[in-house]
Amino acid sequence: MPYHIVKSGRGYFVENKDTGKRYSNKPIPLANAKKQMKVLYMHSRGELGGEFQNVNPDHLEGAGLADFLKKAYNKIAQKTKSVVSGITGRVQGVVMGRNDYPPAERDLIQKYGDKKITAICIYREPLDKMVNGLVNTITLGKFNNIKNKYSIDELYHLFMVITLDGTIPILVEKNEVINLHEYPNIKPNAQKFELTIPPNFNLTFKQMLDAGQAYMGNDWFTYDAIKNNCQRFIMSILNAQPELIKANPEVGKFVQQDTTGLDRDLSPTSKKLFNGINLDGWQALGKNQWVVENGVLKSPRSGANIRSTETFNDFKLHIEFRYPKESNSGVYLRGRYEVQIEDSKGREPLSIYLGGIYGFIDPLFNMAKEPGEWQAYDITLVGRLVTVVVNGVTVIYNQPIPGVTGGALDSNEGEPGPIMMQGDHGPIEYRNIIITPAITK
Repeated sequence: MPYHIVKSGRGYFVENKDTGKRYSNKPIPLANAKKQMKVLYMHSRGELGGEFQNVNPDHLEGAGLADFLKKAYNKIAQKTKSVVSGITGRVQGVVMGRNDYPPAERDLIQKYGDKKITAICIYREPLDKMVNGLVNTITLGKFNNIKNKYSIDELYHLFMVITLDGTIPILVEKNEVINLHEYPNIKPNAQKFELTIPPNFNLTFKQMLDAGQAYMGNDWFTYDAIKNNCQRFIMSILNAQPELIKANPEVGKFVQQDTTGLDRDLSPTSKKLFNGINLDGWQALGKNQWVVENGVLKSPRSGANIRSTETFNDFKLHIEFRYPKESNSGVYLRGRYEVQIEDSKGREPLSIYLGGIYGFIDPLFNMAKEPGEWQAYDITLVGRLVTVVVNGVTVIYNQPIPGVTGGALDSNEGEPGPIMMQGDHGPIEYRNIIITPAITK
């Protein structure tokens, strides 16, 4: 990409690195410069279309150039808003489902909560080949070998169908959130265990859910693929009703799958990349302004970027950060792909704001907190495939990064690279930098 942002006096310019052309008559705020960068980048890739694609911004000056950039950015923003509005309900479910039922599930509980339970069936559906392949990618290539090691032929997804008043089937399942809905479609290859209902069993739908939640406590609304998954969720609902377990002694064998070995072998050694004491293992790329105070790695002012001395191929990275108002930074994966950090709460979910792969991949939604609050990234990078979780919510899932982003250390994409943090765009703080490298055999 031939464009970059340069600081000048109290503001910034977007500049063509090849020709030196600047796209505003005077310095502008950094946020506006990034909007210009977004337009110019998309124009260079032929993604604007229509009236905009036939205009060459390098041939425009003054008000004509400003008008082009403004109108083009408004088009991009409107398109993004339209896409996001189409998934509003799903987004709310993901966010709220972490500590409450999603909105649709709350409505269903209100509608059927007082209905009596007359039948319970548990189903297990084999995870299809696509899902197994995805799990293999997420676990950094080891899943299939470990599955064979522990003689696990198939992994299953568990769910429950509760019939209310003899006529209304309700699906109850847990993925990342709890899902409840009427009249579910069951796959033909699903295995079924129909529970014997004891004579004294007299629960309503809501009473059974409430008992399961009381049994699991704080884990009811959280999820972990190994330790707090669909098996544990279903067994907790059953264990909260001892009379059901007594009447169905074989149900545990049907529900549970021993994943102890999987848990151990799929958990490669994590290590602290920042020791919280000094800058050992880190190198400033220029005159150093980075300091360590109370376990926090700080850049109190704009200055040099900083990189790890160790390099990595595929990995999972946890990193926490905090910025003041209007500040900006970024985390470079292998020193080449920037995951943007910027004070951007309430703005449209664009690649130039928090959670985006700068200039390439927009996040699904903007999960930025207020400036001054600690926030967290959990990032998985396998080859060029990236998953980004912001403050507990997945905003980019297994997306390919087209190429290196601006400010990259190099373009040697087939080689290992460091973790690098920007220190040249304002004050920034980092802590709890933990990396889990892929284990190669």
